[in-house]
Amino acid sequence: PRVLLSSVRLEHKTDVLRSFLENKGFFQAKAAYDTTVKRKKATAEYTLAPGSQYTVAELHFPTDTNTALIRKIYETMPKTLIKKDAPFDLDIIKTERLRIDDYLKEHGFYFFNPDYLIVNADTTIGNKKVNLYLQLKPSLTEEARKVYYINDVFLYTAFNLRETSVADTSKRNAEFYEGYWVVDRRKFYKPKLFRQSMPFDPGDVYNRTDHNMAINR
Repeated sequence: PRVLLSSVRLEHKTDVLRSFLENKGFFQAKAAYDTTVKRKKATAEYTLAPGSQYTVAELHFPTDTNTALIRKIYETMPKTLIKKDAPFDLDIIKTERLRIDDYLKEHGFYFFNPDYLIVNADTTIGNKKVNLYLQLKPSLTEEARKVYYINDVFLYTAFNLRETSVADTSKRNAEFYEGYWVVDRRKFYKPKLFRQSMPFDPGDVYNRTDHNMAINR
């Protein structure tokens, strides 16, 4: 729709265009704008000079495998989405962080999240190449470094997710059955039903697949 020229953020749009090109590996991109006014109508024109696109020379994973977290991150390297000689692409880097986070969630790192990973780019090696270094951010918490295990498992048969009041999660009436605590005051279900349905046991390393499978079942 038509708008006033004064309301069009020309410089901002130019920055967005330049940023998009940089995210696709055009690190020396330039963008400019100009306006042409004729009578009471104006035309905005954007000029882009992307330059050459940088490609990946090498991807470096953390090599300090003295910690469980870095060992697990290192294990993901063979399936990396960032390929040698492929164009630099920030979207692929973001997807790579999610891929690594998914792997860590399957191996007990419950409190880890993709924002703890950063990929630094070195564009000074020449020949329009870039070296990438996957690293952990200093903001990484101690909780995120730890592998978590399943402790006690409580099953509440009368729990209602739609209740607006606070649900009763008292453990007073819990009965222990083959590794699980079952709270079923009305005796609606046979305890063996839960033993057949639960994909994990107390003492297992937490993983997100089993977590979601238990919810679905």
